[in-house]
Amino acid sequence: MARQKFIDDSHWFEVEQINSYAMFMGHLSMAVRGLAFMVVAWSSVVLLGGFVSMLEKDFRSLAGIALLQTTGVFDSFRKERLRNIWHVFQGLVVSTLFNKFEERESRSGSLRTFLASLPFLVAYTIVTAGKVSVQVMVFIIIFLPLATIYMFGLYISTGISLWRLIKRDYGVEDGGHGKTNLKAALDALYFLALLQGVLFSYKTLYGFGEKKMVKTVAIQYKLDDEAHNFLQDYVDDTKVGCDTNPSFATGRNLITYAVDLMESRLPSGYISGLRILDNVIGLEELKGGYNENQNLVRNRMLSDQKQLIKQLIGSASPSQVLHRVIRTLDLRSPYDLEIKEHAARMVFFFFDEIRLEQFPGGIQCITSLLNMRDQEELVLQGLRILQALAADEDNCRVMSNVRGLLSSIKAPIGSELLHCNHDIAHSLLKLVMQLTNAPGENGVGDVP
Repeated sequence: MARQKFIDDSHWFEVEQINSYAMFMGHLSMAVRGLAFMVVAWSSVVLLGGFVSMLEKDFRSLAGIALLQTTGVFDSFRKERLRNIWHVFQGLVVSTLFNKFEERESRSGSLRTFLASLPFLVAYTIVTAGKVSVQVMVFIIIFLPLATIYMFGLYISTGISLWRLIKRDYGVEDGGHGKTNLKAALDALYFLALLQGVLFSYKTLYGFGEKKMVKTVAIQYKLDDEAHNFLQDYVDDTKVGCDTNPSFATGRNLITYAVDLMESRLPSGYISGLRILDNVIGLEELKGGYNENQNLVRNRMLSDQKQLIKQLIGSASPSQVLHRVIRTLDLRSPYDLEIKEHAARMVFFFFDEIRLEQFPGGIQCITSLLNMRDQEELVLQGLRILQALAADEDNCRVMSNVRGLLSSIKAPIGSELLHCNHDIAHSLLKLVMQLTNAPGENGVGDVP
């Protein structure tokens, strides 16, 4: 989904490379589908309709090409086709196994009755062998040919067209006007099918450089190995969108993609978006080095990306993305420690955008981080968030009006943890001073 933004992202690595790649692949897909339509229309309407009585050797070739074109699978990507074939194969295997298990279960109830019956055992063996044979025949006769057409149908069509163009033995002697038109029509059809195959083969070969492109972008961003998967997901999603509409990539970048994921109702989408944004937020600017100009370009991109994150999420309704991130910190949330760490760093990044009166229960979610005594990093991050929020006068007033807040902050942190971690002790002391001196209706300093 394209979003309105006021930041120039045309120089970003994923926009320059991944988006351009996806748009180019989308135009190739449209060209392949357009040629497929022309080949089917030419073969079915012009040839089979107008010259069917004159066709001899090429009738089967034309029928085969038309069949291969109308399968409607050649506009999908190689990875998706392999995944679909694997799912079909799994379904076939599962249906066979469950059918066999059902037979065993129905037999076990009457095992004692028929165990001594040799004719029954022989009949049961024959029936079972027959079912297995049928499944094997279905796999060999139906599944394998369909899978071959599904994966390599367009290459087969290209091979047939090239073969017929080389032979050109159409079984039509020169002479009549209709026969001359037939030869020209056959040449045109086979040429269109050959051109389609060349474009499709070029698209396939061009796609083999995709992993290298993803690796290059990841190196340019200085991303870790985990972030490679996020980039690959972004590439796949952008390619699928551009496959039907090449302009899908316009206005799209890694940040808008992550924000869209975080707005998804699916937990997996939200987690992926949270990881992407936290990874970008955690990137540090590079200084010095041999390629200072490249570092300047990368640092400018990082600054623009972080600004865009605040622009997109800050402009959203507080009850949506940011509130969801804050609720992730709650001890009762279903997310594990890794996701809570991502969420805590993101909340700290947005501390200047948070107005606690807009997030009911938000302060309780944040203070719940202090209950994780065995996770010192999360405890320290929670104190930093509270300390940053208390620096704002309005937030500090809201916090000072929460009864028992000071006790709930100090109670989970034991004296042992304070002695072992000086950063936690220093952050806790500073936070207590902020809240104690803050004006409030109740005054946290007066509340035990």
